Amino acid sequence: MPPIDQWVTFEPLTGSPVGIAALLFAALYLRGAIWMWRNRRRWAIARTASFLIGCALIFAITMFGVNRLATESITALVFQQITLLTVVPPLLIAGSPGLLLLRSTPHTGLGRLVLRAAHGVSRAIEFCP
Repeated sequence: MPPIDQWVTFEPLTGSPVGIAALLFAALYLRGAIWMWRNRRRWAIARTASFLIGCALIFAITMFGVNRLATESITALVFQQITLLTVVPPLLIAGSPGLLLLRSTPHTGLGRLVLRAAHGVSRAIEFCP
């Protein structure tokens, strides 16, 4: 098993674009949550924390040494896969990003197109077998 310092070394050059996407999604989520709080609309801090922790885990698993070690060590690969497949999804789901999108997007202008796209995607997912 590789030493722990190799697992936690930040390695942006060998990282995955998924880590960058996780940062983008975290920023967009935080923007929506802050909008809700500024407009005195209720949005749970626990939901926000859950989603942000999930995004931070995705970033850490894909941008630190564990991502490189996953190609060399079965231990690192199993750790990475179990974290990404069993730990992260419940955290993201508990954050209710779809609900936040629907509640924080304006219903006029460009927001109207975003809402229509979100409703279309949710209907498409609903009918998938």
